[in-house]
Amino acid sequence: MNIPHLKPNYTFPKLTAMQCDQKFAFEAKRAAMGRHIISRWGWDEDFQWQLHLQRYNEKPFLNQTKSDTPWDRFFPSCV
Repeated sequence: MNIPHLKPNYTFPKLTAMQCDQKFAFEAKRAAMGRHIISRWGWDEDFQWQLHLQRYNEKPFLNQTKSDTPWDRFFPSCV
């Protein structure tokens, strides 16, 4: 899956199989969906991590950057 570059300077590089990219995507999931998951089922860290890895390996995950500034600056575990 490739998304073309968009104006002004948005790009969507595909995340790799490296652990730092997996962790980045997991932290993005936690930030976006964590409170909803917690309110419905509670947050089981091991279960959520295993489910995340399963889905991460099934389909591509993309990062969003603008003007050469990756969003992962907010999640410095990949630096």
